[in-house]
Amino acid sequence: MSEGAVELIEGVKIDVKSDEMKDVLAKRAEYHKTRASWYESQLKSLREAQGAIAAKIVEDAGDEEDEEMAANLSNAYGKGSNFRGDSPIDQLASKVKAHRARQAYFRFMSEHVIPGKTYRLKEDDLTRLELLSQYM
Repeated sequence: MSEGAVELIEGVKIDVKSDEMKDVLAKRAEYHKTRASWYESQLKSLREAQGAIAAKIVEDAGDEEDEEMAANLSNAYGKGSNFRGDSPIDQLASKVKAHRARQAYFRFMSEHVIPGKTYRLKEDDLTRLELLSQYM
């Protein structure tokens, strides 16, 4: 390059050493594992609460109408309920599935980083690998 010439860098490109890349990917896998577990606990709690309410209605039932209401409640949060879109149970189950998939993706990626190399990441790579989300 001649004296006074300006070096032009095209777009956003970040160099990340393999050790850092592996660490970041493993942390993202752990993050998604934690989130999936949290959503699973919420799903379990919702199902238990739904069952407890239905059981209480059956226990206190004065007639067939109360028993029918309990049976309807047992299915209230499942498929075919009167919610717009997915039911709360379906939404939680979907979150669990999505986080488990992301966990597997990041675990796989972290296990296949080539040691001693530097990865040049573009902006879409940073987004896909959730590297920027740590700073937002």
